[in-house]
Amino acid sequence: IVRAWGPHVSRDRRSIRMCVPEATSVRTRTNLVGNGRIAAAFSLPSNYETVQLKGRHVRTTRPSVEDLLRVDRHRESFAGVNESLGVPRARVEAFWRRELAGSALFVTIHFVVHAIFNQTPGPAAGVPR
Repeated sequence: IVRAWGPHVSRDRRSIRMCVPEATSVRTRTNLVGNGRIAAAFSLPSNYETVQLKGRHVRTTRPSVEDLLRVDRHRESFAGVNESLGVPRARVEAFWRRELAGSALFVTIHFVVHAIFNQTPGPAAGVPR
């Protein structure tokens, strides 16, 4: 498991790319090379609304400038939402620093989506969308 930042849905809505910290994603990237399967969950901290995307890894690349700008925007949005929920920004920043302690570098994982599921806690969790 690794946290991803700055997800971007392709124009045709069939694939996604997202950035993961290089240092904390070694095992995940090794697994992707080994079997190519990927599952990514996206959750809103404000209400826990969550979707899970399952698919097939296409490639891993160095992030583009646009990818890194999306990471920064996502990070700022994440901090803002958590701050509005009472989590001090300093705590979110500490979380971020810990995640990047081994390396501040990112890699971008590209994958094709094959299935989408509701993962919001409750009776509809696991239902295909």
